[in-house]
Amino acid sequence: MALTKTPIELSSTPSIVDGGNATAITIDSSENVGIGMSPATLLDIKEGTAATDAIIGLTAGTGGRAQIRSEAQADNTSSELSFHTMSGSNTSEAMRILSTGGITFNGDTAAANALDDYEEGTWTPAPSSGSFSTNIGTYTKVGRLVTVRFFCLFDSAGSGSSLMLISGLPFNVINSNSGYAPGVLMVDNLTTAKNNITIQPAINTGNFVFIIENGSTSDHAGAPASLFSNGSSLRGTLVYESV
Repeated sequence: MALTKTPIELSSTPSIVDGGNATAITIDSSENVGIGMSPATLLDIKEGTAATDAIIGLTAGTGGRAQIRSEAQADNTSSELSFHTMSGSNTSEAMRILSTGGITFNGDTAAANALDDYEEGTWTPAPSSGSFSTNIGTYTKVGRLVTVRFFCLFDSAGSGSSLMLISGLPFNVINSNSGYAPGVLMVDNLTTAKNNITIQPAINTGNFVFIIENGSTSDHAGAPASLFSNGSSLRGTLVYESV
């Protein structure tokens, strides 16, 4: 039942000071509580002035004050949630959840700088020549930065002079020179001994990596498929920027 009058036991208690001249708190028949509004959920709080932030202040016993703010945006229909902390006498924004999604830090409100994705999962490496009897791949993605790990074992040898590629990356590689960053690869049981084998992502929004021979007196080159035999194994880690 809605509370419309102040019971005598509340009006006389020293624990509640009421200096208001209008309804500030509404409790409806479902026991929902509204501050500055009629509630639609268990607790609803509204700033009464249009385009003004709704601020909840939390003050520690020592006087340090933190704030949670629902910040009105210019379109007057969306809001962002920000968290403010105090250092000395200064209150500053520590984190923000953007209305379009993503988290920013330390007063930065730019969507381009927002951390908007985190996930972990698996992927299935596949060779361009030959086949794997074991192909285990995992990944972690933070924003656009992807870290992949894999272990693969050939049960059918590669053949020919075409480059050995490993496809199946969980996200396409950015089309930029920054996508050329090499990874770390350990290889066993090649048809010819090699001392400098690594991996490099293919740019142009591809989802595969080259296996690279490097460390020569000239430019690096892709490893041919014929370098890999039945029983060759690959253990690698690669960090790359996704599209």
